[in-house]
Amino acid sequence: MSVAAAAFALAACVGASIPRDIYTPDLAGPVSQIEQVPGGPNERVHVGDRVIDFSRDDPRPLGGDRIAEGDLLIYGRMDTSAWFVPVAQPETGPLADCYVISDAIAFDDGDGVIIAYEAGAGVRLPKADAFITPADLEDNGSYPDWVDTFCLDARGQILGASK
Repeated sequence: MSVAAAAFALAACVGASIPRDIYTPDLAGPVSQIEQVPGGPNERVHVGDRVIDFSRDDPRPLGGDRIAEGDLLIYGRMDTSAWFVPVAQPETGPLADCYVISDAIAFDDGDGVIIAYEAGAGVRLPKADAFITPADLEDNGSYPDWVDTFCLDARGQILGASK
C-alpha cells in the first residue's frame, strides 16, 4: 500500500480535515533536464527558464521522492525551507495527456484544490477555468472517497478529478 493510500485509509477512518499547513507553489512546470553537480550530493533541476539546486536535506518531498525528467515539478518555499511534489505523466491510458496525482485526499477551496500529503501539510493548486467539481462535497469540504485522482496541466492547474 502506498503512503498516500495509507493516509487516505486512515483519514477515512478518523475523518479527514483540512491540513494545518497549506503550501502554495512558487513554480510549476515540466522538468526538462536534471544534472548532477560535481563534488556534491546535489542535483540541478531545469524547469522552463528556471534552475533549482537540490541538496539531500533541502527541499523536502511532500508527495513522491524522486524527480525525473518529464515530470511536472511543483515547487515552493515556506519560511526557510523548500518543498516539492514531482507529478508523473502516464505514458498510456485515458490520462496520458495530463500529469496525475492519485490516491489523493483533497479539499475544495473555491478556485483551487488543497491536496493533503502528510499529517498537517497540503498543497493548494489552482483549478483550470474549465474545471467542474465532479461530485457533491462532503460536509468538511473534502471530495468524496471515489474522487481520488486529479489531472493537472503543465502549469500545475487542475483540469479535472475522477476515480
